[in-house]
Amino acid sequence: MGSCRDWGMRSDKGRKKTGRGRKAGTKRAAKVAKGRESRISTSRLPTGYAALLSSLKERIRAAQVKAALSVNRELIRLYWDIGKSIVERQKRKGWGKSVVERLARDIQAEFPGISGFSPQNIWYMRSFYIAWTEEAAILQQPVGELDPGDLQQLVGGLPWGHNIQLLAKVKDPAQRLWYARQSVENGWSRAVLVHQIESGLFERQGKATTNFPATLPPPQSDLAVEMLKDPYNFDFLTLNAEARERELEKGLLDHLQRFLLELGMGPIGGVGGSHISFSSKHQAAIQVRTSLLTWPLRIL
Repeated sequence: MGSCRDWGMRSDKGRKKTGRGRKAGTKRAAKVAKGRESRISTSRLPTGYAALLSSLKERIRAAQVKAALSVNRELIRLYWDIGKSIVERQKRKGWGKSVVERLARDIQAEFPGISGFSPQNIWYMRSFYIAWTEEAAILQQPVGELDPGDLQQLVGGLPWGHNIQLLAKVKDPAQRLWYARQSVENGWSRAVLVHQIESGLFERQGKATTNFPATLPPPQSDLAVEMLKDPYNFDFLTLNAEARERELEKGLLDHLQRFLLELGMGPIGGVGGSHISFSSKHQAAIQVRTSLLTWPLRIL
């Protein structure tokens, strides 16, 4: 009886060593193949390839920023128009808090999951419109006589979170305009914008300006990165749930891949696409593992 147990333990150890050896061998083979492929591809690259690759990378980054900026500007223009509509109806028809909150609920019911139309955010839209129109009109140059289209172009170059911080922390329209433009030109993240406001950068070196060039944030700046990942833009396009679904799917597939490799079963076919193929040994391994995991539950 003891010899059988000893033989079983030796057999298990042998299988573990074999599995580890197979796994290590596969990794070494893949590493060697990758290195060989890299050497071959590098040696055959034509003249000017590196320059072309660098140029294309920059063009891709710039295109990404332009696409994100286009979505952001449409969103900010929509928020501007919603704020304008509320202000006009409050003046003409006496709309109060309850009507605005009902409006928010009805919009959210039609577009579930889009967080940008909460009651609080709709009130921000109203404040946003007033801040860049009625408050700005009180001043002389440089803000009071600016064309509204120029202002929309400038504030449309900033994510909504930046605009909210400008509303909350900068009450003077001239200073608000200056910080908005500096954010776009220098690619400030929201945290940097808040820091510059709280440290009084305008008082130290600020000058009001009426020049509004169509400036894009630098492609690799913090502002560009935040705009590409801005949750308001994702929600506006209703892409957030789909993006999370893809991340979850990828995480599950990666976990399953690691599990099968640990068992020495080899990789899954078709991972990364819409179809996953399992060999008979994969199916057997999953069935055995599932049985082992659920066995204690069956005996309780």
